[in-house]
Amino acid sequence: MAFPRWLTRIFACAALANQAVRGVTTTTAGGYKTIASRFSDNAIRVKSWSADDALLCDGGATHHTGWADIGGRHLFFWFHEARKNKHDAPLMIWLQGGPGGSSLHGMLYENGPCLSDGANGTDFNPYSWTEHFNIIYLDQPAGVGFSYVDKDADDASYPSRVEDSSLDAVAFVRLFHEAFPEFADNDLHLSGESYAGRYIPGIASAILEYNDFLASAPDPEAVASTIPLRSLMMGNPWISPAEQLSSMYDVSCFPYRDKYEPHLDPEDCVKALKVVDRCEAVARACAIGKSDPVLCAQPKTLCQDEFIGIFANVTRSYYDRRLRNCPGPQNCYPDIDQMAGFLSSDKVMREYLEVPTQTGGRKKRWDMSSSLIERRYFESGDFYTPSITDLKKVLDYSKKSSRSEHQRPVDVLVYVGTADIICNADGVLEGLRQISWDGRTSFRAAPWRDLPWTSSSGTRGGRAKATEGLWLVEIEDAGHMVC
Repeated sequence: MAFPRWLTRIFACAALANQAVRGVTTTTAGGYKTIASRFSDNAIRVKSWSADDALLCDGGATHHTGWADIGGRHLFFWFHEARKNKHDAPLMIWLQGGPGGSSLHGMLYENGPCLSDGANGTDFNPYSWTEHFNIIYLDQPAGVGFSYVDKDADDASYPSRVEDSSLDAVAFVRLFHEAFPEFADNDLHLSGESYAGRYIPGIASAILEYNDFLASAPDPEAVASTIPLRSLMMGNPWISPAEQLSSMYDVSCFPYRDKYEPHLDPEDCVKALKVVDRCEAVARACAIGKSDPVLCAQPKTLCQDEFIGIFANVTRSYYDRRLRNCPGPQNCYPDIDQMAGFLSSDKVMREYLEVPTQTGGRKKRWDMSSSLIERRYFESGDFYTPSITDLKKVLDYSKKSSRSEHQRPVDVLVYVGTADIICNADGVLEGLRQISWDGRTSFRAAPWRDLPWTSSSGTRGGRAKATEGLWLVEIEDAGHMVC
């Protein structure tokens, strides 16, 4: 069986695995341990922190920081072990959106074990997902957060499409399993929000292809190295631009769900109406064109600048329509600045994480979002490329009647805060309806059922519908960062 050339990014050929065994562990200055891969020239650097070390992260469990060295790209990660039954708890990877967002935002502002205290430290989060999950907060694509590339002055060294960065993510998982073999058999769940709706299906598709290749390999060790992917969990995901862009007008210019007033003023709605149909048309051309980079780069000016720009230039949040009269456009979350100050402080950057030393001086501060990665993903057309093909692959994979012992169903959970506008509930639902998979009819026919709790306003907490393999949950009184 021919070895796919792209898999050389992930691991050396299984047929070569028993030759020069690498796997040498060394210790570098500052306490970072370097584990060289047994299967490739890649490596991973790890520094560990005890549960008692609350100065860096008051999270209540052991945690680890480091970089996965994948060729000339280096992905930063922050791994928090579960507070309970860590050896049996599932393993989760959390990805931020953007494109270009650092996953440390999710760790310190949303669902991590320690949350930014708005000053120069962190507070224990009793509601963290690490109560029941081992969670890796991964800065990807290379270039976001504390991740970096060797040739940082060369734009071409950075990823520009999900098809590229997905391979780095799979390589990261393999390196992580080598560094933490005690978690290699734990079920893996890919999670994230917003633009992670592009990242996650792409990574899942690459993992399935990787596993299928290994399952047919003659080497038993290679077969045993399959990645135990179990589910995708996507919050307010960006999955189908044509449907989601047009729905922004619908949910913003009219009363919404009998509880929200129009988000935009009438004059802004007039401006949006003049653009929305043309924006939808060029986004749909990208989808029909099978994600052709030239076609998919066309919506940038029309959709991003002229249409989404209308929503961005008002003092209310298109991430949470309940936030109004903000200090300025795109300034409805001022406490995020304090989080950035904490991560960029000398104490964290230099003393604890040793970022300048470990990155060779390439990272001098933490930025919540990389403008370079954002620009490259827009210019390549990735932003307007739907995730429908990859989601279909994952959903149909789970429907296969015959699977080996190494091929397991992969469930998909999509959850949406109904106060979000940019990735609103109506657009997400319509996007899911575009997936022509084996369960499409049953998903459409599935009834909505109320969630068994009430919201902060005393109304029903939301609703859900599901069929085998796919769940959709709408959560009331929640916005873009529902988790």
